[in-house]
Amino acid sequence: ASLAQAALTARVELRPDLTLSAQANADADHDFGRRVDLVEAFMRYRPALSDRAGLDIRAGLFFPPVSLENTERGWLSPYASTFSAINAWIGEEVRTLGIEAGPTLRLGSAEVRAFGAVSRRNDPSGTLLAWRGFALHDRVSGLGDRLPLPSLRSFARPDLFPDQARFVEPVREVDGRWSWSLGASLIHPEGRVRAYYQPPTADPGSFDGEQYAWRTSFAALGAARTFGPVEVVAQGLDGETRMGRLRDGRNAIVAGFRAGFLLASWTSPASRHRATLRFDAFRVTDEDSFRTEDANSETGNAWLLAYRLRPAERHAFTLEFLRVDSRRDNRRDLGLDDRAIEFLASLSWKVSF
Repeated sequence: ASLAQAALTARVELRPDLTLSAQANADADHDFGRRVDLVEAFMRYRPALSDRAGLDIRAGLFFPPVSLENTERGWLSPYASTFSAINAWIGEEVRTLGIEAGPTLRLGSAEVRAFGAVSRRNDPSGTLLAWRGFALHDRVSGLGDRLPLPSLRSFARPDLFPDQARFVEPVREVDGRWSWSLGASLIHPEGRVRAYYQPPTADPGSFDGEQYAWRTSFAALGAARTFGPVEVVAQGLDGETRMGRLRDGRNAIVAGFRAGFLLASWTSPASRHRATLRFDAFRVTDEDSFRTEDANSETGNAWLLAYRLRPAERHAFTLEFLRVDSRRDNRRDLGLDDRAIEFLASLSWKVSF
């Protein structure tokens, strides 16, 4: 038994349309050791323009509005302890440090929102997908996090990536450029729809002595619908990441990535019991000219079954079973079989104060 995470969240209402929010996490997880770091810190301004229309503006450090799964405080999931492949990657590598703004419109019981954002310090995003692949877990990265990279043969070759630090800092500026993104959402008592588009970000030829800039782009689309006590959630992600610029103009790494999940969750009338079944599928496709020297292809799927009991308002116990079947080429660099079938059973206790 161990402490997985301690999250301190704060929300200060300066006035009805202006709030300050922040989150700091303390983690103990595999070889990261114990750390305390800032996860989010932003100001939100929501002035009303009329009875039905308003503005929604966020400025600071925050998660992009992609996830339909991580909706609880602390960017946690009400369905299970382990996040889907999509949202585990968002929690690790994708963060916005900038400004997001757009209109909101109330149509009966529904609220429609559209937004655009400009951001910085997201240049290494894509590093983990290319060199490690997707992972299913419950950890989110902080502002100063350093996540270790596997010991790949391509790091030891002088003609490939000998200058890459053996870690990635997800929230880091490398090329000095701003990036932008667009999105829209619809929220209704019986359902939710969310779309997000991140166009290509950084200059793939930039390097600051430790970290490369990765030109990463992706689109995400998801929907959720309730049918009485059952909620169904589906989300898909499709993108590409590029890094390095060779003398002939090619990129040293070109990797396409794709993931999706389908989730069904039943909740008892008093929300004391919840049972969730989720299926994940994910893929990374190596599309560059170094598929032998730097093999980055991956394919996999996962099944999750979770049962959550809330015996009291501030306590939740989650029993979870996870099976992951994946194949990744560069596992051979670590002396492992390229295919792995992994099972995880866990029991977690969440306490809220």
